Amino acid sequence: WGMAVRERRNWLLYTLLARGDWEACDEVVDAVLAETGGVAEFALNTKGLLKRRVGEVQESLRLLHSATCLAPKRVENLRHVGRSLLLLGRHKAALDVFQEAEQLAPHDAGIHSDRGLCYFHMQDYEQAERSFAASLDIQPCELTYVLLVECHIMLHRPDKGRRMCALGLKAFPEHPDLLLLFALLQFQESDWEQARASLDAALKQDPGSAQVQFALGALHQATGDVDTAIMRYRQAAVSLSHSAAVWSNLGLLFLQKRNLITAISCLERAVLLQPLDKSIHYNLGIAFLHSERYVSAAHHFKVATNLDPLCVEGYTLMGVSLCRMGDTENGYRAYDCSLRIHKTALCELNYATSLYNQEETARSREHFERFHVLFDKMSPKEKEECSDLSELSHVLASLLQV
Repeated sequence: WGMAVRERRNWLLYTLLARGDWEACDEVVDAVLAETGGVAEFALNTKGLLKRRVGEVQESLRLLHSATCLAPKRVENLRHVGRSLLLLGRHKAALDVFQEAEQLAPHDAGIHSDRGLCYFHMQDYEQAERSFAASLDIQPCELTYVLLVECHIMLHRPDKGRRMCALGLKAFPEHPDLLLLFALLQFQESDWEQARASLDAALKQDPGSAQVQFALGALHQATGDVDTAIMRYRQAAVSLSHSAAVWSNLGLLFLQKRNLITAISCLERAVLLQPLDKSIHYNLGIAFLHSERYVSAAHHFKVATNLDPLCVEGYTLMGVSLCRMGDTENGYRAYDCSLRIHKTALCELNYATSLYNQEETARSREHFERFHVLFDKMSPKEKEECSDLSELSHVLASLLQV
């Protein structure tokens, strides 16, 4: 009779949950728990899910654990406890719960997927891959395909990632996240046409996706369509206003267009969002260098080299900035640091130019000769990419009369 009292309104709770009538469901749950003295399993489970829905995850965990104590062998209760632990970042504890649930229901695809999610957050991508694959063997699921592809990406297996994406798209041809991942994998292979087709399909399925807009911006940036890339990044920035990558890429594009004020503004915002990113500081230093704001340029090149002590270009351009602001002693030290790490034609040419500007002609010739030795060893493609070096070297050669 006691069991009948505790369960007599379960049908009503099921109905209200299915309808999404959360307030009414909460009222019925409270009434059942008051009637039964808090020992109604399904009511406790439902109350836990309602608490988790509004963000009270710790309270949700307490209620779900109470429900599990009343029915320790019920798989659904264990799964909900594990998911609350997962939301709290307690991945190892969640994994233990999911493994206990798996022993009770070894052929439950959801449990394998949840276990894989724990491994994924613990950065054990090999184990995560096995769990997601086991889940898909039991039952195909869009999210599990997405997570499995991300595992292959993290494990640097792009070929397996592409194959898994193709399998996922065969089962779910219109899933926007799978289309986006497939496009990114094609992007890595410089298959612009296929990447663009996948992104257009993803955008068709989810027109408001900021991630797809960002990926389209990156695609246009890679193919040299600067104006279209800027347009796409601006659209993405509406939803991804706190993404350092969006502002950093916008800054690079404006720098490419020589719109220095806007480039600096975008890159400064990126630095605020991600202050420990060496590349952003380096690019901001270049923007300041082009703007002839040498103190600011030297500062950001210094930060870049602090974050990455092997940043050869950072030391080189720090030397350029310091020499142009009149601090030649520290400028030469920066050049020397760059050359100790790795000798580059860029550093030798800039070193020679700075020495010539200080009327140290003999030392300038020495570094200019070293530049030529390094420049002659460069491949034709590298020389083509550094055409400005060739032009500057001709000017310096005429001034040094060599």
